[in-house]
Amino acid sequence: APGQVYVALSRLRSLNGLTLRTRIDPSVVSTDRDVMAFSAKQHTQPPLNEQLKEQQRQYLHAILTSTFDLGDLLRKVSFVRKDHVEVNEFEEESMRSALSLLDEALRSEETNTRVFQDQLVRLLHADDREQVMARIAKGAAYYGELLQERMKELLKHIAQVEQLSRTKEYASGLREIDGSLMKKIDMIGRVEYVARCILNGEEIKRRPDVERAFSERRTGMIDEVKEWATAHPVNASNRTGRKRTRKGDGGIFTAEAKSVRKAAKGETYAKTYQLLREGRDLAAAAAERGLTMGTIEGHAAKGIAAGEVEIDTVLDHVIREAIADHIRKHPDHGTKEVRTHFGDAYSYGQIHMVQAWLGRQGASTEA
Repeated sequence: APGQVYVALSRLRSLNGLTLRTRIDPSVVSTDRDVMAFSAKQHTQPPLNEQLKEQQRQYLHAILTSTFDLGDLLRKVSFVRKDHVEVNEFEEESMRSALSLLDEALRSEETNTRVFQDQLVRLLHADDREQVMARIAKGAAYYGELLQERMKELLKHIAQVEQLSRTKEYASGLREIDGSLMKKIDMIGRVEYVARCILNGEEIKRRPDVERAFSERRTGMIDEVKEWATAHPVNASNRTGRKRTRKGDGGIFTAEAKSVRKAAKGETYAKTYQLLREGRDLAAAAAERGLTMGTIEGHAAKGIAAGEVEIDTVLDHVIREAIADHIRKHPDHGTKEVRTHFGDAYSYGQIHMVQAWLGRQGASTEA
């Protein structure tokens, strides 16, 4: 009977040792409805290479939409804000508004993100690979820089919060947001390579050099924020009951965490100094180290202050003198005031470099 033949064949695990006394009539097997339906697919399905191409397109679509999606980050920020209303007790307005500013910055990108995702989907459907890769590269550069800036601001907030008592749970929530930001930045940093591999049918491999650059960039940012936090101590009085504490509790900037990374302190700056001494300009040093231009400019400013970097090798003398002239005429102006005066003409990093240069000149004159 057809059913018996089908059951007998379906139970086979191997054809080794199987002997048929008589031939099985193909019509007996084909009368089973499930077998017939399965066999019919063989004639209706597209060729395997077309199926593979379609599945690759769907997989790439899923990767791109998830990579360039800020929804998870927004939800994480929203949960932390909702669960920790005690932030209103902070004395400094900048600390009270830190998370709301992060939320606003991310939400302001929602429309742009949807438009960008739609563009990628249309290009994928049109199989315009060249334009797909071009848009991915631009998107990765834009969102990577945006989220790096947001992460740095978040780290500043974490650095201040970790100085206070009775903020352990809130600090933990902030570190979860930081972890989500790191994951998103890592995804964005990899997406161009992953997309190229999928489109070209190549194996996706680990890239230790990229991972190392990401780690160094993170370390450099943490070092910068540490210096910033030292220069901007938290204003905490007895009125709020929030006194400073230096107990290590597994935080990013606590003493316990600091001791773990003590050996690496200054290493990231030394690498940049060496590249600049070898004749790289700031853009080349940033590209070689996988760091943002702002981070490298910060390294250069620190090197100028320490006498490790000559300002003329990293900053055009016209820009240097323009900034220096304003600072000399307005010695009471800080970085923010100088930046406001010039607008977007010069970056914070360039201003810091000139400030470091002038500071070193003043120290030399006094000596």
